[in-house]
Amino acid sequence: MRDVRILRSFIAPDSLAEIIADEYQFEDLVTCKMFSKLLRTQDNDHYQVKAGGQKYVARIYQPSERLLRHESDYLFELDWLTYLRNKGCPVSYPIRRKDGGYLGKLNA
Repeated sequence: MRDVRILRSFIAPDSLAEIIADEYQFEDLVTCKMFSKLLRTQDNDHYQVKAGGQKYVARIYQPSERLLRHESDYLFELDWLTYLRNKGCPVSYPIRRKDGGYLGKLNA
C-alpha cells in the first residue's frame, strides 16, 4: 500500500454544530451544513448554521504558512465588519462567544 499526501480536510458539520452549541449562546438546537466544500476561498471554509429559526455562517480559518496571516489580521477584519454594521451597512457581522471573544481554536 502506498502512502498519499493529504491536500485538504474538512470538519464534519455535526461535530462543528456540537462545538457551536457549547461555545455560543444559542438556546435551541444547532445544525450545520458545509456550503463551500468545492469553493476554495483562500484560507477558510464556510458552514451554514441554523439555530432558533435563524441562519448564520460559521467561518473556519485554516492555518496557512503561505498566506502569513495572524490572529490580529482576523480580529481586524471582525472589528471592521462590526464598525460597518454599527454605521448601518448591511454586512455579515461577528457574534461573540460565551467567553466574550470572537475567535476560538480547534484541534483538527
